[in-house]
Amino acid sequence: LTAALVPSWNNGSFALLPDVQLETFIPDKNLVLQAGIKGNYVRQTFRTLAGQIPWIQQPTELTHAKNTEVFVALKGKINEAFAFRIKGSYQRRNNAALMVNDTKDGKTFNLLFEEAMNIAGASAELTWQKTDRITWSNQLTLQAFSGQKTAQKAFGMLPFEWQSNFRMKVLDKLTATADAYAFLPTWHLNRDGKVRQGNSAFDLNLGAAFDIMPKMHLWLQFHNVLNNTYQRWNNYQVLGFQVQGGVIVRF
Repeated sequence: LTAALVPSWNNGSFALLPDVQLETFIPDKNLVLQAGIKGNYVRQTFRTLAGQIPWIQQPTELTHAKNTEVFVALKGKINEAFAFRIKGSYQRRNNAALMVNDTKDGKTFNLLFEEAMNIAGASAELTWQKTDRITWSNQLTLQAFSGQKTAQKAFGMLPFEWQSNFRMKVLDKLTATADAYAFLPTWHLNRDGKVRQGNSAFDLNLGAAFDIMPKMHLWLQFHNVLNNTYQRWNNYQVLGFQVQGGVIVRF
């Protein structure tokens, strides 16, 4: 058991944030149970927000989001190769930066700071590792948003995300990769100002890297192999199937 109170400041405003976490081992099941309550500030500087979406309008003011999370999690190993962690949580978030598209052209986004919102979430992680030659990791995140006081919807936030990453050392000098990504869309505004949710997405990438010598290797990437069309952000459709390659030299 660890327990702490973390003094924090945001734009001159003081808050004492909790950090209480309990972890216990269940010997009969070879599992670890975790639970706790944790408060923190989510950084929302212009740099972090523009890194998330580069098409935002210049904000007139900025503030960090205050987040308090209550969670319970279970982690363990199915066998020597498989490890997992599942988690359920409830978050109360104040001043979250939501990305609302401009209805005039639909291609620029305004920041809307949500006064308060609830986020009920569940996540799962599964990893399979076979010696040092094969690694397969998966992450699944589900989120439900409610209680908004400022915005109609949680604009810019995804209700569902799934990532899968596979790495295999085929030969001593050859590594193959495969990455898959899927999500359910966020909300945006139509030209008439009505709220709309976009289409779901699935993306598959393949790659390979070959070590020519200790400080030089070749790489090849196939992006969006299935040539799917989707938008993470309104009116910004991803590119279709692409092939990229190159040489990396280290001095």
